[in-house]
Amino acid sequence: MKRKYLVAGVIGVLLVVGVGALFCFPLGPTPTEAPFEHGDSERFASSGAVNVDGTLLVGHEATVLGPDAAHLTFEYERTTIEYVYEDGRVYTKYTTTADEDRESIRSSLATDGEVVHYGHHGDRVVLVAEGQGTYDGGHLRSTRAMILRPLNLPAYERVADGTDGAYAVYEPSPAWVTADRSLTRVDPERGSVRTDPETDVLRSASLEVSLSHTSSYGEYLLQREPDGSISVEYEYDPEPEPTTLEPPDWVEQCVETEDCEF
Repeated sequence: MKRKYLVAGVIGVLLVVGVGALFCFPLGPTPTEAPFEHGDSERFASSGAVNVDGTLLVGHEATVLGPDAAHLTFEYERTTIEYVYEDGRVYTKYTTTADEDRESIRSSLATDGEVVHYGHHGDRVVLVAEGQGTYDGGHLRSTRAMILRPLNLPAYERVADGTDGAYAVYEPSPAWVTADRSLTRVDPERGSVRTDPETDVLRSASLEVSLSHTSSYGEYLLQREPDGSISVEYEYDPEPEPTTLEPPDWVEQCVETEDCEF
């Protein structure tokens, strides 16, 4: 009988110690390495967006055929900026629902071209500028890096190697990371990434993760709701079609005929 009570007591102590360890022992980040490289060919088409808690942080669409043939669109929560590069000229259209005047818009553009249109169209303010310039990739690279950064948060497991001629496929798995100087649990909700099996260049991604800031695994288990979520969509094509660019209608309307309609 004494032995029975002793065994029960030992088990009880182990349970208390085990549960206590969940809260007392600090966790460390999970070593993770993204299974892809960023594509950066001279000709490409790409698109992507990152949303934080359901709100757009930044998005882009781009077709780049060369320094003198590129069409880029950057989208933010209340602002959209288009750049069209054609034969040494750059045409810019800035559209916003924010309270911005002409000078504040001009100071935020990646061009010092001449303003050919500025006006209010319903709840939007539109500015169109024309100047000299060629595509250099700087702004797009930084935007794409911002969009792709959340893909580095989870760990990944390869579920298809692409030996059948298709893409290699990786599915995310939970990880612990350090974010904003605090330990954060990253839990994938859905998605995967696809890469070129020969070059490891990322070709597409669709991912949603939830984030829980915590100091221990026990605290994480007791947390009812995550602290936030991030979703990422991305596509990259190093062999874009078509092989020539057709400028959008607003270039002809605002620059060539000075008859802007929005």
